[in-house]
Amino acid sequence: MSISHRIGDFLLSEWLWAFTFDWSHIFLSTGIMFMCLRLFSSGSFLRASLLAVGSHLFALAAFSGFVIGVMINMLQWEYTQTIISANLTATQVMMANLWLGAIFLFFQTFFFFVLQLFGIVRVLPFFFVALISNGIAAVVSYGGIWMTVGYLF
Repeated sequence: MSISHRIGDFLLSEWLWAFTFDWSHIFLSTGIMFMCLRLFSSGSFLRASLLAVGSHLFALAAFSGFVIGVMINMLQWEYTQTIISANLTATQVMMANLWLGAIFLFFQTFFFFVLQLFGIVRVLPFFFVALISNGIAAVVSYGGIWMTVGYLF
C-alpha cells in the first residue's frame, strides 16, 4: 500500500470520524475558542464570536470540500478498511480525536493567515488559541465518546 493511499484513507477516515463519533468536537472547540478570545483579547463580543464561528466553519467547509470535492468526486476515492477488527481502544479513540483537532487547526491557521493579509488579525496569538481550543475539545469529546462507547459494548 502506497503512502498516498494511506494518507487518503486517513483523511477520509478522519472526515467520517468528525461526522459520526466526534460530532461534538466542532461545537466544543468553538465555545472554548470564543471564551478564550473573550478572556485573553481586547476584542468585542461580536468580534470574538465572528472569529470563533468563522474559523470553525471555514475549517469544516475546507476539510469537507477537500474530502468530498477532491478525493471522492475528482479522484474517485473509495474507503479501504485496513483494520479487520471493529473494536476501539481508548488509545485509538484519543488519537482519532487529536488528529481531527490537528486537521481543524491546520485549516483554521490558514483562515487566520488569510485574515492577516487584510490586517484583521495576527496569526500567532490566534494559532495558540486555536491549538488550546482544539486540544481541550479533543480531550473533552474523547471522554464523552468513551463513556458512550463503553456503555454500548
